[in-house]
Amino acid sequence: MGSLTASYSLPAPGAGAPDLPNGDQGTNCTNPTKVGDVITVCNAVQDVQRVQASADKTWVGYDVVVEADGVNEVGETHTFTIDVDRNDGTAATPAAGVVANFTWAGPVGSSVTEIDGSPNPGATSCTTNASGQCTVTVGSDTNTGDGTITVTSVEGALIGGVTTETPTPSSDLTAIHTWVASLWRVVIEPEEATNGVDQEHIFTMTLERNDGSGWVPESAGGQILALWAGPFGSTITAVSSGIFIFNAVLCDIDANGQCTVTVDSSSVGTGTLTAILADAVPSGGGLPIPRDIPDVSATKTWVEIRGTVTPPLAANVVGDPHDFGISIEFFDGTSWQPASGGTVVTFTWSGPNPPTSDLPGPNALSCTLRADGTCDVTVNSDTIAIGEIVLQTVTAIGGVPVPNGGSVPIADAIGGADDSRRATKFWAILEADVAPSDTNLVGDAHTFTIDAQIR
Repeated sequence: MGSLTASYSLPAPGAGAPDLPNGDQGTNCTNPTKVGDVITVCNAVQDVQRVQASADKTWVGYDVVVEADGVNEVGETHTFTIDVDRNDGTAATPAAGVVANFTWAGPVGSSVTEIDGSPNPGATSCTTNASGQCTVTVGSDTNTGDGTITVTSVEGALIGGVTTETPTPSSDLTAIHTWVASLWRVVIEPEEATNGVDQEHIFTMTLERNDGSGWVPESAGGQILALWAGPFGSTITAVSSGIFIFNAVLCDIDANGQCTVTVDSSSVGTGTLTAILADAVPSGGGLPIPRDIPDVSATKTWVEIRGTVTPPLAANVVGDPHDFGISIEFFDGTSWQPASGGTVVTFTWSGPNPPTSDLPGPNALSCTLRADGTCDVTVNSDTIAIGEIVLQTVTAIGGVPVPNGGSVPIADAIGGADDSRRATKFWAILEADVAPSDTNLVGDAHTFTIDAQIR
């Protein structure tokens, strides 16, 4: 709005008039004129007066801010605050009693549910309180996605009685809220693993938060509650930070949102670690608050495997091949059974030349079991030598790789001083001397001496 003020006095009729800008003494003075800051006006008898005047322009309007953006799980509501101030060009003050008109565009099924805390489904406006504020609550019961509230106009009396419906250019007229299927989750890695009995296993749990743009690890300060259920003799043995009692653990997460849980078992079987609850620190700081999470689990299987190499000791002449027989058994919780066909066994060999197998594995230091749980490994040497074969691990069970590229150690089948997993092979050269050479009469006996050596 523009305002113009002028202060002047007119001369009495007949008192004469100053020169007009065009030199006319009044005969042509029909309308006020303005040159610069000088306004020329006529009185009733055509006398004129130059008047010094000043002109000011003031813009007034409403400053509007809509806040705040947010993220919630589907089924939870979110409340926006619309803040309206009157701006007279010098200062902004809360605008009470004005009407803010808005639109809502969100996921299918989402809608405005409340105005200022009271039910008002589908509302498109709200009236500000003494603080110049009103609130709009929105919800989405079934669908994920983004929703946007936009203030389109403001209705109310302004300074000097001037009214407007258009907020000032500096206004922040929109805010966005995002609904996600789940706001927090726990990821457990590896999801599955297989170990030998009495071989510890470490699970890594990561607490993540969906900020609307994807999953990101939570910061330090939160906790994860997890439960363990496994075979008899299995238990939680350690936690990276936190406490554990029997088969429950409350794990403190680090700066990467992670904590680790170690489990072990003295018997065969499968156990499950399940994360059921998380405490996450609010975005503004403070104490952790319990957060519902979808239950997530990871499994650990313990197996008992033993192996035997036969014969345990053998000697051959240089150049003669030798076969080692390998036998692998699994304990099923009741009795020892031959390992299933397709199981891959690894071993070490300290002798010359790479070994070969009737059923090769992925490399020269492995073999694949037949249906009866056995395989043969052939070794040879063209020089005097000694070599030892030692069974190491199983990397695939029944043709199925141990999860996550893992392996299960092979145990000794007999214990004690001897080790059924080991066998030794010697290669030697046999040398013999026969003496003496001689000539005898028919009927005379002769004795040869044979001197044989193995080296």
